Amino acid sequence: MIIENTDLLVKYKTLPTWTEATLPKTFQTQHNTQSGTWGKITVEVGQLQYDALSETGTVISSEMITSNH
Repeated sequence: MIIENTDLLVKYKTLPTWTEATLPKTFQTQHNTQSGTWGKITVEVGQLQYDALSETGTVISSEMITSNH
């Protein structure tokens, strides 16, 4: 889903900045957000491989997110 008017979104949590060494294990494996929620990933340096998974764990889309993405 693409949100055209981000003014309608409400930020309720901000997580700390992580490095490759400090990224929690829960974000290195299949991680699900609650229905109706979203997340914003910001890569400050380097790149991040982001895979969207089906409920069974099959990769349904993949994107390399870079610091100048």
